[in-house]
Amino acid sequence: MHPGSLRCSSPEYSRYSRLLGALRSGRLDPRMLRELARQHTRIGVTKEICMKKLVFLFALLFVVVPPCVADEGSPVKAAYYYKVKWGFQGEFEGLFFKNHYPVLQAQIVEGKRVKAVEIYRPTYHGDGRADWTFLVVITYASAEASVSPSHEDVIIKRLYPDQEKHRKEEARRFEILDAHWDVPLTAVAPPEKR
Repeated sequence: MHPGSLRCSSPEYSRYSRLLGALRSGRLDPRMLRELARQHTRIGVTKEICMKKLVFLFALLFVVVPPCVADEGSPVKAAYYYKVKWGFQGEFEGLFFKNHYPVLQAQIVEGKRVKAVEIYRPTYHGDGRADWTFLVVITYASAEASVSPSHEDVIIKRLYPDQEKHRKEEARRFEILDAHWDVPLTAVAPPEKR
């Protein structure tokens, strides 16, 4: 039996099944998601499969449960962190500005989903605590826009007639990364003075 398979008769499977049903119907709150994660690991799913599914579940939760602080129509930001392998920063930045930045710019021009893009790199070489070497902060029109389809494939076909070359260069851009992670941001207002 595959380590990721479940026995339909087990009590763990029943609880797991109910939690998955709640997730699919949009009734899963963060507490239930933690329970789903515990059940998921308890039933013997391999670590790799578990992590892939949990990343999917957390992404789905972001879609199902929109950020509570942001108004529906107010802009939201997300930070996209990249840690480039030592010695490849210049190549990574070149590929990013050649192949991905124009796609983001095209989305800004469309004016529906992306409102602004800010790009940073650390000013000084750090001591290892700042594990990123390239940062892209995207301002989306709204929380809904941040999770809506980007239609990048249509933009890429329009901007890059040589699709095979573009695909290879994008694959190379990710080959020279040590890590990449995305962080949806919520603005925090200081407390009002009394």
